[in-house]
Amino acid sequence: MPSFLILLVNSLSDGDYVTLAFLPNRRLKGGVSITDITQIVDQINQAATCGQVKKIESFINSMALDEQLGLHGLLNPAALETIANNIDILHIKRGVKEHIIWY
Repeated sequence: MPSFLILLVNSLSDGDYVTLAFLPNRRLKGGVSITDITQIVDQINQAATCGQVKKIESFINSMALDEQLGLHGLLNPAALETIANNIDILHIKRGVKEHIIWY
């Protein structure tokens, strides 16, 4: 299945913005279906809050490479910090590691 990403950016009145990203249907391990990258990002953010590094790794590896390379702009600061602090034990592509921690 080809991978594509559609980003919708909406400006808010206070100058902030909201980004919504949509992907084609995908199945994660265990048959869980996730159709929206924001759900994956939310799961990564939640796993980071709980210090669940292997779950972070699993969610990242469930994504296509181009999707992984865009994560640094979607993850919250706490998730980025957790990933940066555990970068040596995460089994994800080297380029993705560099992209995520370069924020």
